[in-house]
Amino acid sequence: MAEAQQPLLLQIEDDPNIALATKMFAEQKGYRVHRCDNGAEGLKMAGELQPDVILLDIGLPGLDGRDVMSKLRSDHVSDHTVIIFTTAREAQSDRLVGLELGADDYETKPLDFERLFNKIEAFLEKRT
Repeated sequence: MAEAQQPLLLQIEDDPNIALATKMFAEQKGYRVHRCDNGAEGLKMAGELQPDVILLDIGLPGLDGRDVMSKLRSDHVSDHTVIIFTTAREAQSDRLVGLELGADDYETKPLDFERLFNKIEAFLEKRT
């Protein structure tokens, strides 16, 4: 697949082990992957890169994932971007808040990569 045709995934994740595992799986699935480990940098990269997909952790240093989500959706930077929270927070209330903020989906860690990327591909198909 030509690089320009590969979907671009931005991973905003502060855990390097999770980030590496996600990157390896995503690249096997044909995604180009960029990563940052904090919310402020994630906002900047989202604006610059205009990724197809953002995987967003909630518990980030500094600006947390909920703040990042609110800013992305309110600025319309990511109107056509699939954004999925990837977090260890399992409470139903956290899930509801995430979806109310504009997340397309909410996945808890440890991540089931097959399921996650099946969802991503379904979201991307709907947006084309």
